[in-house]
Amino acid sequence: MGEGDTAPATTGPAKTQVTPAGDTSVKFVDPIDRYAALLVRGSIVGIGLVGVGLFLRNSRLFARFEHVAQIPKEFVRKELELKGTVREVLPTGELRVEHSPIVRLPSIFRKKPAKGLLNLRLAGVDISEAGQQFLSKDLRLKNKPITFTVIKNTDGAADSVDADVTVKKNAFSRTNLNIEVVRRGYARVPPPESPRHLKSLQSIPAYSRLVNRLLMSEKNVSDA
Repeated sequence: MGEGDTAPATTGPAKTQVTPAGDTSVKFVDPIDRYAALLVRGSIVGIGLVGVGLFLRNSRLFARFEHVAQIPKEFVRKELELKGTVREVLPTGELRVEHSPIVRLPSIFRKKPAKGLLNLRLAGVDISEAGQQFLSKDLRLKNKPITFTVIKNTDGAADSVDADVTVKKNAFSRTNLNIEVVRRGYARVPPPESPRHLKSLQSIPAYSRLVNRLLMSEKNVSDA
């Protein structure tokens, strides 16, 4: 080595860290942390289910009406068909009906059994005493399923509505009660000079259509 040459600094042997191939580190999870996470997730899911249940119970499609005032005006305007079971027939021919929701909820989401009954009067007809007896005794309507469309509020009765009512006689047969009492001569359509009748004809399309059907049945009875 010549004069003026400087010897390289010696830093010692280089150290290289080699990680063996396939070495997998294992992370330990505390069981308490795991159960806490599951508990949080379960609580979130539970709260979500409770929220869904409350929404469904309060939704009108799943609601069980216990008084005619609870029936939404939108249902009446859209002429939605409702279902129920006749629990009582009053001597006046008025039906007391246990309403069934449009869509039935699973049992865990249902409210307590309904206590209130809807008071339904047959729309568009003046029923005779014989007709009242026919409805209350002869037809044996108690505990029979019916479908009904609310037409309007009953004149002079805040706790009753006039409805177009159909009873299911068996799996293949249904009878419209409004038409049936007219067809048998137990009821008649109110006269045109009746102010309330005339007003309903002019302002309620569903009532007007029902009365047209009833008048046809009345005419057939007269022609027979």
